Amino acid sequence: MFYHPAEKKIFFTALVLALINIALLVGAWALSSMATVYWVAYLFGVFVIQFKISPYANTVQHSVAHSPVFKNSFLNACLSIFNALFNSKNPPFLWNVHHALMHHLFNNGQGDLSRTHQSKNKRYAVLPYMVKFTVEIVPIFTSVLKLFKNNPEEKNSDFIRKSDLKYLWIMPLLLVPYLALIILLTLYAPLVGLTYAVGAVTTIFEVSGLNFLQHAWDTNQGSQFNTPYRTAEQILKSSTTNVSANYNARYGNAGHHAAHHLFPLAHWSEYPKISKQLIQKAVAEAYDKEIFLYNTSRDSTVLILEYILLGSDAFFKKYRITAEEALEILDRDLSKASVSAQGQLASAALA
Repeated sequence: MFYHPAEKKIFFTALVLALINIALLVGAWALSSMATVYWVAYLFGVFVIQFKISPYANTVQHSVAHSPVFKNSFLNACLSIFNALFNSKNPPFLWNVHHALMHHLFNNGQGDLSRTHQSKNKRYAVLPYMVKFTVEIVPIFTSVLKLFKNNPEEKNSDFIRKSDLKYLWIMPLLLVPYLALIILLTLYAPLVGLTYAVGAVTTIFEVSGLNFLQHAWDTNQGSQFNTPYRTAEQILKSSTTNVSANYNARYGNAGHHAAHHLFPLAHWSEYPKISKQLIQKAVAEAYDKEIFLYNTSRDSTVLILEYILLGSDAFFKKYRITAEEALEILDRDLSKASVSAQGQLASAALA
């Protein structure tokens, strides 16, 4: 078999999403000669569809960035490019470079351009953060180049050596044809270009909102705001955890975010088990309040809207659950799934 059996779901999700997005672009092409009023109606329909499928497009990119779908590394690179062009509609290096080489190196600390705080003890508001994230694609790339130039020890870190990033330098080169594609679509078939743009903006807002929810309640204090987060305790304090089974089904268990940042190379299917170990450890060591635990079936876009409407304090109060409640939820969900040796090894490392 040319792909890993455990990744069958990710592989076919990417294909189904591509068919949906190609159908939307073909529909836009067919309507290009019609009146503007039909364009507006069509673009609204595109937005609604993208609102529903963008979590899955980003989940595919997240999974591909961490766990190989295919046994051949070239095919993995092709899948990342394919999913980026057709599904997430954002440059591949947004995930493959920024996420792997910056976000997981600095864990929301200094050096991570997607960090949720501006300076010492000052957090971004949600909308300015999402806008900043959306417009910083090029700065993200240039910062990665600077990282490689000035910090060779980071380039050779354990995480980088184990990650399959042979095609790292191919990804940024795609920015030129990517931008050319957008310009040509907009010039020669405006409705097609706008349809593509709606998908791109929707998915990048989705991932920025998701990142905000996963890190906005960073509880690191003092001078640690000005340094990368390296220790296990720092990473735990900078990541939040969502134990909702429905939420994690949409996001490939990315809701178990403290577990993901501590063990970024563990397979996505193992994170509920690792989360349980982390929560048990947190309770035993009496720092459970440093991990924000919440349980909701809503996707990140809806949660962001609630956050804006309710305010951070009310939102926190509404979704906060105790560690004991989180463990009950995880026990229920884990009883439905088997845990592989990889997860056992990861959880053993917490001892």
